[in-house]
Amino acid sequence: MPRILMEFLYRRWPTSRPPTRPTVSEWVTQVDRQASAEWRAQLLHTWQLAVLRFAITLDDADRLHLLAIADEIDRGGQFDRQSSFSFFRSCSTELCAAILRQNDSADAILRHFAARIEDARLRRAFAAAVGIRSDPGGSKSRQPDWLWRGLTSRDVCAVQPGTVRESAIRTRPPRRERG
Repeated sequence: MPRILMEFLYRRWPTSRPPTRPTVSEWVTQVDRQASAEWRAQLLHTWQLAVLRFAITLDDADRLHLLAIADEIDRGGQFDRQSSFSFFRSCSTELCAAILRQNDSADAILRHFAARIEDARLRRAFAAAVGIRSDPGGSKSRQPDWLWRGLTSRDVCAVQPGTVRESAIRTRPPRRERG
């Protein structure tokens, strides 16, 4: 910061510190946090894709790949240590058993996992692969019942013989075709 500006700031606001830029270490820490968050999000998406791949193929190699990704997430990206944290490993094992229908609560486990997938396309693909409905409430494209409340139905507005609307339709000139 130029010296003249510093002197002006100190004279103007003697009790306050002049604005400072972040240090290199603060900037590196912030970049590391952002990169770490992006890495975790990408790894979680990769894990969900691995679950989908196993659900489609039911291949043992895909199951082992899924468990390897789960171990990597549980370790937190550190390759040289064993982790006591095993959430993704146990969740993956439970999902594999549910996909293979080895337990009684398979549908509930699969619905619960599908509901936790944020990506709508991935959620629908997973639901189709395991044979469950992705949205139990029905399609989102269904219009709410209150939308047309208060409007007359088409039956009331239909053209009645002998009305003004019928004569207006009959006297309308024919359409010209564009050629």
